[in-house]
Amino acid sequence: MSHARMFFLALILTAASARSQSPTPTFSFLPMAGNPGHDIAAWNYVGHDIGGVRHTYRCDKWTRQAFGFPLLNPLHKGTDFFVRTFEEQHIGVPVFAPLGGRVSEVLATRRDHCLRHNCGEAMAPIIKLCNVEVPLGAADCCEEAAGGCSAGCCTTTASNRVIIQHIGSTPVPFPHFSTGLRHLKKNSVLNPEADVIRSYQVGDRVYPGQQVGEVGSSGASARPHLHFDVRCEPSAGTSVVIDPFGEPTPGSPCSAAGPSSSYWDPQAQPPAFSDGTNMRAWDFGITKNDPELTRLPWSVPSTGWAQPGEDVSLWVHVAYRPVLGGGNGVKLVGTMTLLDETNQPVVTDPAFEWTPLARNEVRLHWLTTIPSTAGSGEWSIRAQVSADNDPSNSFDVTATFTVAATSPGNRLPEPPTTQIEPANPTEADPLVCFVTMPEIRDPDYDIVRYHYKWEDISGSNPTCLRECIHAAQTDVLACNKVAIGAIIRCTVKTYDATGSIITDCMRTCSNGVPERDAGGTSVSVVQVSEMPDSDCTTHPALTICDGVDGADDVWRDIAAGSVGLVTPRLRAEGGLDAGQEVEFSVFNGAPQSPLVVLFSTMRADLVLGRGTLMPFPAMGFFASKLDDDGRATASLTVPHGLASGTAIYGQAWVLDGTSRFGLMSTNAVVRVSP
Repeated sequence: MSHARMFFLALILTAASARSQSPTPTFSFLPMAGNPGHDIAAWNYVGHDIGGVRHTYRCDKWTRQAFGFPLLNPLHKGTDFFVRTFEEQHIGVPVFAPLGGRVSEVLATRRDHCLRHNCGEAMAPIIKLCNVEVPLGAADCCEEAAGGCSAGCCTTTASNRVIIQHIGSTPVPFPHFSTGLRHLKKNSVLNPEADVIRSYQVGDRVYPGQQVGEVGSSGASARPHLHFDVRCEPSAGTSVVIDPFGEPTPGSPCSAAGPSSSYWDPQAQPPAFSDGTNMRAWDFGITKNDPELTRLPWSVPSTGWAQPGEDVSLWVHVAYRPVLGGGNGVKLVGTMTLLDETNQPVVTDPAFEWTPLARNEVRLHWLTTIPSTAGSGEWSIRAQVSADNDPSNSFDVTATFTVAATSPGNRLPEPPTTQIEPANPTEADPLVCFVTMPEIRDPDYDIVRYHYKWEDISGSNPTCLRECIHAAQTDVLACNKVAIGAIIRCTVKTYDATGSIITDCMRTCSNGVPERDAGGTSVSVVQVSEMPDSDCTTHPALTICDGVDGADDVWRDIAAGSVGLVTPRLRAEGGLDAGQEVEFSVFNGAPQSPLVVLFSTMRADLVLGRGTLMPFPAMGFFASKLDDDGRATASLTVPHGLASGTAIYGQAWVLDGTSRFGLMSTNAVVRVSP
């Protein structure tokens, strides 16, 4: 027992310094499908009060309460990721668990077509109720008219949501670290791992990358988007909002945070737009309808064909940062040009102006007439637009269309190109399949659907792991679907509105999607390698609670033992109050084998042969020997002086000639002192 006494003395002397050390947390992928700056955009970031002025992490005003009446609104507590239209919401945009953990809160049945606006805010000149524009029942559709808010519409904040509690790398005991996924689509919160089709329930386990729902517009929502928030609860009843992009430097004027403060993996951090500018053309197309009759977030009925003599309009969905115009609106100026089949200008408007009322996006449009003598072929409309004549904030798009006496019929979307990230994954990594499309994704400007099929092709017959058709340009495969040595293939096909079949993204793979409707196919392949931590639920779920740990009432397993003919196990029972007995039991080991049990206030996750050394540096140990049944037990007494909130890690190593290096590791256990 002298070794045990030395162990606890070392804990008392080192606990304070150990608790101040915390690893850098990482979100390795976005919690929803989509490619920022292409088919989704991030704005309305976490709000920070810097010198009495509300800023984002990078000290601009792209947070929801930076304008208007901030005293009447709390700081925005998350980041909003937006899809372009309700039609894309209808098709489906998956939402994924960013880290592994357990569900702590679920709401799934709220209506999901809310169009909430600030009471009295000026609206577009023509407003159509959403249940008139599409065949939706009033129960699923909700809009607040200009000049006032209708009671019981979308004023409630009770959106469809999934809240997940996570195990941190300390690990942070439940419920001290959670992520929230809010404003989800009605009835989309289905658990793909359940034996039967059902909604998620409190206590359900989730893996990093597991689908938990789809993007919607439920609750206090102005349009389809995902509200993603991260919270730490250092004590009961206390909730601290964590900005995953980092914290601005305190003081006034605001000073932007450095890259080291971000909790995103460098490859995963979503920019507002992929090119880093303040404005871009988010989408565009050609229509024969009056674009003003359809306002955002509804899509404009579009076409890729017009007859000579017909009126057509170019529409451009513009997204921009509120830094333009000081947050009070921005004047868009530029030139619009109609080009014939030889790319020669036919009509030019050199003084186009548009002053949008929206703060983050607007749909501008330009009407022109195809000459009655127009020749058949590919015509186009080009828009060269800048914000307040600032060339650094501008875009240049060209929308092509066919001029002919008769319709060319439905044309298929363009083929995709794909890439899987990370390129060298381990069994602990969720996989992301990225899709790249041409600027004009479909010649008829139909909304494109993407058919993803994930397969393990390492065996003689491919094994389907996930299959889904949805409207976003990425898809994620959860880490529990991959294994060491697996060769993972992601195949993506494109479909348009006339030929797609919506499959069940949540549960099983299917066959029978009509090949004749596919616009193109792309395939990417990666091979999965081994990493130190073989349990994907503990990676990369790292704490972002700044080392704040709460007392835990049980010892928890945090890593699997090494793989061999016999895998020993470690169990610990008893609390860490002064004078209390803690019993450590090793079982399922090689009979009569010597062993050592290591303890530390820190963990290292070091690979040693086929095992993973968890407690390191070792601050105490005791040696023993397994009996004829492969078991050993030792009891230790907790001394006085152990600091509150100290995490204690334990793990046993057993001599075993059947293993690679003659040693077998047990699982590791952890408990936090009260």
